[in-house]
Amino acid sequence: MLSTSVQNTASEQALFSLVLAPMQWAEAFCTAKRAEGLSRRTMDIYVGALRIFIAWAALRNVAHVEALTPDYLRKFMLHLAEAGHNARGQHLCYRVLKTFLRWYADEAANWRNPIERLKAPKLPELPLQPVEQPTVALLC
Repeated sequence: MLSTSVQNTASEQALFSLVLAPMQWAEAFCTAKRAEGLSRRTMDIYVGALRIFIAWAALRNVAHVEALTPDYLRKFMLHLAEAGHNARGQHLCYRVLKTFLRWYADEAANWRNPIERLKAPKLPELPLQPVEQPTVALLC
């Protein structure tokens, strides 16, 4: 059995029970990010987004990272919208995928990253609430 310092977190172990063997790159990605010292919260976000993506990809028989195309990624983003994920949730998944695929491109030789040809989903621009005049006066 692996020592406690080397074992995957419980959420990562749950993620990899869904993973097809060639998608074990996700596990290596999480290990690399944990080794970089990312927070538990960040790792939970990464694992959650990757779990959603890997489950979606498995249903479409995408068994290799190299099989991903910009079209697959666009379809995944549409899937998120149609599944009821709000704009922030969609953008979060996009950022996690982008981080994962950039890491993978650095790890794998001679692979062109398909996410580089995608634009991030738009986030709604929420206006900032104005600061009351008495509050501004206190700052001066």
